[in-house]
Amino acid sequence: MYIDFYDNKKIVFVAQVSPELQPERVRLVNILGKAGFEVLNPENNLFTNLQVLEKTTLQLLNTSNCSIHLLGNTYSTELENSKLSISEIQYQIAADMVETNNKQLRIFVWHPHKISANTIENKQQNLVNSIKNSIITNTSFFTLNAAVAFVDEIRTLLNRKTEKIHITEESDITFIYNGLDTQYAKDILYLLEDVVKVKEISIGANSETDYSEFVSQQLAKSKLGIIYFCTASEWAYPFTQQIWKITGGASSHIPLLFIADKKYPENDSKLFSAPNLTGLSLDKEFIPVEILTNYQKLN
Repeated sequence: MYIDFYDNKKIVFVAQVSPELQPERVRLVNILGKAGFEVLNPENNLFTNLQVLEKTTLQLLNTSNCSIHLLGNTYSTELENSKLSISEIQYQIAADMVETNNKQLRIFVWHPHKISANTIENKQQNLVNSIKNSIITNTSFFTLNAAVAFVDEIRTLLNRKTEKIHITEESDITFIYNGLDTQYAKDILYLLEDVVKVKEISIGANSETDYSEFVSQQLAKSKLGIIYFCTASEWAYPFTQQIWKITGGASSHIPLLFIADKKYPENDSKLFSAPNLTGLSLDKEFIPVEILTNYQKLN
């Protein structure tokens, strides 16, 4: 049973799906309605050609807080004069809106593991990989099996307060540490920066910056995230938990390494591992090698 705790009803656009996913889409729409969302749920027969599809999708997205894109294992081309599936066209329209003129629109892509574990057509696999490997601003990719859990994640993310857009940059690795550990972190960064492009983030105790949001936005532009600590053990555990959750947790597309410097043996007690997050305890001289090894596995 759902109880709507929020005053402002969110408007959700649910994109079209291939025929075999229609029952899952109907189930999702019903759960969204019970969760208190206003659902924009156009039927396939509205889209008689590409022009109608593009026009209708744009109109609906312009009135929505978010769009949901449920992906299956078949690449279904259902329109005349188009080599792209309706699913891909609608995702691209939403992505273009976010990147050009609508930074408030959120995009949620759902490819449940129970579906992805089965045989997938090559063209659909290319689409899934393209979305996962090129996550843009305001986009989240989920593999949760249960529609209820997926909708709960959407509601949580949509009801977070609007955050400041921080200046970020493309990088191979984002390396995060507490300002208390600057001297140790710099030794590691010195060895990394000759090999890969690194975005360094030093967390300051007295800064007014919302670091959790800043880090989340920067990680979206990186291939690998590192959270390192030596003396700042009390800071490391709760900060890493928070970053893991807001970047998508088990559904995140960014792997994280949570690295404790062995200089202080008690650091081991602050480590933890989770899906997409690996806790490691290493001597400082081995940390750059471990980071580069993990980075190379991604390429």
